[in-house]
Amino acid sequence: MATARTTSRGTAVCAITAITAAVVLVGCGSEDLVGGSVARTGASQAGKLAFREAGHPIKGKLTCSSDDQSDSKMVITCKGTTEKGKPAKMTADLGTDSKVVSGDKPRIRGASITGTVDGEQVFKKDCIGQC
Repeated sequence: MATARTTSRGTAVCAITAITAAVVLVGCGSEDLVGGSVARTGASQAGKLAFREAGHPIKGKLTCSSDDQSDSKMVITCKGTTEKGKPAKMTADLGTDSKVVSGDKPRIRGASITGTVDGEQVFKKDCIGQC
């Protein structure tokens, strides 16, 4: 089910309820897509910020995939390469209270998020990006 409304300032506020209304995914900006696409876009954007904050800036973009584990869980996996040429991977386990936002202030909130570089953990958080 996708809904959209326009605020008094004319900006679109979009919300998508995915996985049988269990995981709420929110996206705003030109990146608005449906379902897992919003989650993957927001995860890529927020993940890039998280790796930079951890001292491992990403070269280019993170490429993300999503997997619906059950009616109440989705796992997003993102891969990329650091500016120093090391492999980077982020995994976000989204549950019923998780939110993913893409656009100007990307974030993942209310999830178990782990980032690794060259196989070593560089962050483990419940919120990344513009939290």
